[in-house]
Amino acid sequence: MIGELLFEVEADWKITDFGQTPLGGRNNFELKGKVTGKIKGTFSGFDYGTGGANGVVVVHAHDSITASDGSNISMFREGFAIPNPKGTYDIKLFATFSTNSKELTWLNTTLAALEGEGNPKASPNLRLKAYDWKKA
Repeated sequence: MIGELLFEVEADWKITDFGQTPLGGRNNFELKGKVTGKIKGTFSGFDYGTGGANGVVVVHAHDSITASDGSNISMFREGFAIPNPKGTYDIKLFATFSTNSKELTWLNTTLAALEGEGNPKASPNLRLKAYDWKKA
């Protein structure tokens, strides 16, 4: 069950294309942007995306959030970016976190569900909403 909205991410990406590999098309997405909501700050990371023949990108991302109070948060995201008829991608992910911040220690046991959109032709390219995952 989806709980409260934790934060939103807006980021732009820079792509390094590795071409076709035995696992499919391979790209690194270097991400830089901002976080707003319950957590505010800057966002950066790398998505090591692998694309299948159907156009779906398997997301495997390691990110950093620097909160407005200077706290560092490590975030691991995994899921899918699914092409849609609009020429953008519907994003469906989960995330886990790690931080040594006393004020944000609750993140260390939080599983988040993220949804959003990836748009190669817009800025920001990536918009995500992260929700706390609650037991039903």
